[in-house]
Amino acid sequence: MNASITADLFSRSDRDTAIDVLHAATALYTQDPIVLQLLDQVSWPAGAGTLLDTSCGDGAFLGRALERLLETQPALDDKALCARLEGWEIHFFAASEARNRLRRVLVEHGRDTSRASSLASQMIRCGDFLTEGPRQGQYQAIVGNPPYLRMLNVPDPLRAEYEHLLPEYARADLLHSFLDRCAAILAGDGEFA
Repeated sequence: MNASITADLFSRSDRDTAIDVLHAATALYTQDPIVLQLLDQVSWPAGAGTLLDTSCGDGAFLGRALERLLETQPALDDKALCARLEGWEIHFFAASEARNRLRRVLVEHGRDTSRASSLASQMIRCGDFLTEGPRQGQYQAIVGNPPYLRMLNVPDPLRAEYEHLLPEYARADLLHSFLDRCAAILAGDGEFA
């Protein structure tokens, strides 16, 4: 294989580059006191509802939510844990950070490292919540810090996808798009913070 073909096979796609640009513009991570305050605003983990973070970044919300879940319901098995927490993150490195945070929490609560890594990978999905995320109401709590960026400033490959997929009324800003999607998937008695 010649060098130019090899370079083309391993070069980053336009979409990957757009994701890096988007992440650089929107990765404003929430500090722990605010995370705890917002988690206090929802009645989760009471009952068996699911908590979702649509743009989980480094996993600050999910890490604290997982700690609360394991403290209040320590007997939950692995399947139940994965059914209760879900995070989406478009940026590969940030998703990796979130998985590492959840893995540490799981190890601190008695899971072995290998099992904790597997569980964390199942709870954090590296993907675009707006294009790949859930479409039907099911979540008891949606928490987090969704990205905000005028759609005109979203890199072209992503903006083209969003303009094709998202309703016109939710396209002015990424925040509008995230809130619209959250409203569609929140359970009837669910809470958003």
